[in-house]
Order: sequence, then structure tokens, then C-alpha cells
Amino acid sequence: MKIKNQVLKGLLGLLAFTSCVLAQQQDMPKAVAAGQIKEWIAQLDGSDYAKRNAAVLALANQPNNALPLLEQELKTETDSNRRWWLKAAIQECEEKRTKPGEISASPTDSKGLQVCEACKGGDGLFVIVERDGVRCWEIPKKGFYLYFSASDEFRKKAATALEIQVEYLDIGTGTIGLDYDSTDPRAAVGGAYENHSTVIHCTNSGQWRKTRFHLPNARFRGSENVQTDFRFGNGGDDMIIRAVRVWPSRADD
Repeated sequence: MKIKNQVLKGLLGLLAFTSCVLAQQQDMPKAVAAGQIKEWIAQLDGSDYAKRNAAVLALANQPNNALPLLEQELKTETDSNRRWWLKAAIQECEEKRTKPGEISASPTDSKGLQVCEACKGGDGLFVIVERDGVRCWEIPKKGFYLYFSASDEFRKKAATALEIQVEYLDIGTGTIGLDYDSTDPRAAVGGAYENHSTVIHCTNSGQWRKTRFHLPNARFRGSENVQTDFRFGNGGDDMIIRAVRVWPSRADD
């Protein structure tokens, strides 16, 4: 019995030691991440605009961890110029932070939202290109579309009020329009192609920009081509998109 007790104590000690090591390993990345975030926040003080902007973008890629530190820094900051940059970083983090129920897609990642490869055979022609080191969808012809379909899980939730955000390259002077599957029977094909009233007018700034569309009457049951739910249309010049997000609309959106 004494031997059994010693073995049991040994096993319990080994388990406690292993748990301690695992806890330390889990804490290490958090400490490193916090240190890196503080370094990016410090870079908002620099005189180099490009470095400041790069720091804002880097912070926006870690929105959940960066927001508390940025907000804490803003509370005590008195310099108006640095406050402006802190607010810019906070705004970008809030934009990037995942919304409840959100689905998204990019050429390198898909979370509940898919671009329609099968639509290439019709009016959904697109190619994947690289701009500024990022892979993007390019719709090179006027009158062609980029189609998307939501997952069955998202569709089953039957949210009728949705937000769609598109991140696009502002080149040329054409337009980008949105058609979506709606509950409005007056829209084309029994509501399948509701033309959204918001139309993006490109100004050839060469900058990446974001536009959000509010859908008060979304249906999303795959009524568009190849069972898709919405599409962005090229209204002239090249249309280049690098990310699309969709989430249920809330009062604070």
C-alpha cells in the first residue's frame, strides 16, 4: 500500500508539473503579443507617416488584443496629433473585429462565405491577382459580376437585416454595384436581384477603400446564378476586391 501511495503521489506531482509547464507555454504568446502591440502603439509617435500608417494596419490585424490597450492609452493622451492616430487605430480595430454571426471571404480564406467558381462559365468571370502583396479578385470586364453564396448554416438563421462590407481598390472611374437576393417581389426574378441603392463611384485614388451596404430585406436562399445570394457588378474599368464580410445587422451598426 505504501508503494502504491508513493506511485500515486509521483503521478500527481508529474501531472501538476505538466499543467504548470503548459500554462506557462500558453501565457508566453500572450506576453509577446502584448509587447508587440505596445511597440506598434509607440510607433504612432513617430514622424514617418508611412510607419505610423503601417502601425495602424498592424494593430488592426490584432483587434481584440489591441483595442483595450489603445483605449487605455487614449484616456491619458493629451497631444492632439497622437490622439488622432490613436483614434484612427481604434476605428480600424473596430472595423476589423469579428461581428457576432459574421461570415467572410477573401481569395486566401473563407469562413461561411464562398465565391462562385462555377459562375466563371457565365457572367461571373474573375481572375485572382496580387496587388500590394495581397491576393485579390479581379473582374476585368464591364458587365461581369463576382458572385457569393452564404453557408447553409448562415441561411438557416433566417436573418433578414444584414450588413455587407466590401474592401476594394479605388482605381479607374467606373462603378461597383450590389445585387442581392431579397424578399421584395418587385425586384428582378421574384426578388432574386434587388439592386441596392448604394453604388460605389470610383475616383481613381489608388487607395484601398471599404463600403458597407445595409440590407433590410435580405432573403439569402440561393436564388441567384448557381444558387448564390449576392453579387458585385463591374460598371466600368477593372473591379478589384480583396475581402467581403457579411453579418446580421444590429442597432449599434
